[in-house]
Amino acid sequence: MFASACGGDVPDKPTYFDDVQPILRANCARCHGADPSDPKISKFRLDRYVKDDVATFDVWDFAQGSGPDAAPIVRVAVDHEAPAMPPDYSLTDRQRDILARWVDQGAPKGTRENRLPEITLIAPTDATIADQSLDLTFRAKDADLDGLVVQLWAHDLATGPDQDVPLGPPTGAGDRTLSVDTGALASKHQFEIYAVLDDGFSDKPEENRTRVSLISQLAVDHGARGTAPTVKLTAPNGGETLFGMVPVTWTANDPDAGDTLRIDLALVRADTDAVAAVIATGVANSGTFTWSVPTSVPATDAAGPIQYKVRVTATDTLGLPPNTRSDSSDATVTIEQATTTTLTWADVKPIFVTYCLKCHGQPARTMSLESFRLDKYDASDPEPPTNNDPGVFEMKGVVYQRMITTKNMPPQAEPQPSAADLDKVKNWILGGARKGGGPMDARPTFTWTLPSSTQTGAATVMLEWTAADVEGLASGRLEYAKVNGIPSTGCANVTNATWMPINAPKASAMLMGAMSWMDSFAWTVPSTPNGYFCIRGAVTDLANQTTVVNNPFGIK
Repeated sequence: MFASACGGDVPDKPTYFDDVQPILRANCARCHGADPSDPKISKFRLDRYVKDDVATFDVWDFAQGSGPDAAPIVRVAVDHEAPAMPPDYSLTDRQRDILARWVDQGAPKGTRENRLPEITLIAPTDATIADQSLDLTFRAKDADLDGLVVQLWAHDLATGPDQDVPLGPPTGAGDRTLSVDTGALASKHQFEIYAVLDDGFSDKPEENRTRVSLISQLAVDHGARGTAPTVKLTAPNGGETLFGMVPVTWTANDPDAGDTLRIDLALVRADTDAVAAVIATGVANSGTFTWSVPTSVPATDAAGPIQYKVRVTATDTLGLPPNTRSDSSDATVTIEQATTTTLTWADVKPIFVTYCLKCHGQPARTMSLESFRLDKYDASDPEPPTNNDPGVFEMKGVVYQRMITTKNMPPQAEPQPSAADLDKVKNWILGGARKGGGPMDARPTFTWTLPSSTQTGAATVMLEWTAADVEGLASGRLEYAKVNGIPSTGCANVTNATWMPINAPKASAMLMGAMSWMDSFAWTVPSTPNGYFCIRGAVTDLANQTTVVNNPFGIK
């Protein structure tokens, strides 16, 4: 022990369980817990420490430094670098000393006994049948006060567990009431409604799973309406600026035999949900639509940049009356108008290297920033150390939002680019973020035609695509990856996977300057007892620019 300047002794060997968890629970979990203060930080949990969890930025990640840089928790909570945390007051000297010593000793988790989390269904107590929705009230708790993640599920008693459907968003501990959408569950089927509670005790996510049955048998019957579609917007999903040609992607399914879906897309005001622009009406369920942002959509009002969301609506054709379901971007987006420019990557790369390399280089400053780099143009850029991380081009909407619109990148504590530098980055991005050659050197395009819906149970699946480039194509290839979960989860956002070439003659081509690449074939789907497959297409033009596009639909 050593005596702190204020508040008593600091343990010689602090651990997360004994010393750090109580500090974070009392001072940080109100913003960074199960009910975040802002939806944008829902994946930033400071009430959990799960070392091997790659889906959430938690205490383990927050305690990791990068190169010569201190861990984020030391910088903002101990040293009070901007943005200091907690934002409205400081931790005591003793609390800061505990955090500093704990990180210096490797941020050990420690050991203790664990009590399993619990959940009790409060209402309804006698549910036996449901149609469009079901209101559930439940109480979840953890005797160890670990940060809980509670997810409700529906299990069709006629199928295996790999077909289970999540009900509503994940929640946390306490008394909760959820109105879950049972209209999208198969009609005339029996379901078990259960909860999975994750207390984060183990560093292995698969071990943090307590399954509790809430309703053992629920009959779902929609009558003549049939089953409602499920729909999920996958991009744009928030935190970015939209301009020029914007790919809108989604997944939508309907289990009723012979039913087809009509898709409507719209840009809506985040504050009023009013439609600001119709993107598309009555399009086929292809999973992708390229939208040209019209000049009539205002980017700002008297309060500043207008916050929008993109909404996808799926309507079936057999329901009486038809069933409709919608989904919107998880967070807001802003709008800008595309321009023309002669600026290229060579003009703006020095700005990104000077001001962004410290956080977004390789290695990144923190684990949460490892998924992309701002010192390279795109995923195919051989900038050393060479890897397949997305670069500025793939992240240009997010870069514009943070660097130009909200002006929070680089962080205020770091050196800032000049107004002239920011104007150069702005014009380069709005002009198409060209690699070289100015506005005429456009990137190649790649569009999936098939599959156009989730595929399950078939030995072969038709793949059909179109790629084009006015300056000429150099090569193209198709790849696949196996991912965990159920096929209906989709593939639009799958990036951190092991991609392998599809072994078929038509799945790769040396295009020798051809202006288009169009083909199709029946792919023999590999066998797998669990998980599902995603596919993607990649095409490179003669200017060495590569476009990679995931097919949004899962295959099994």
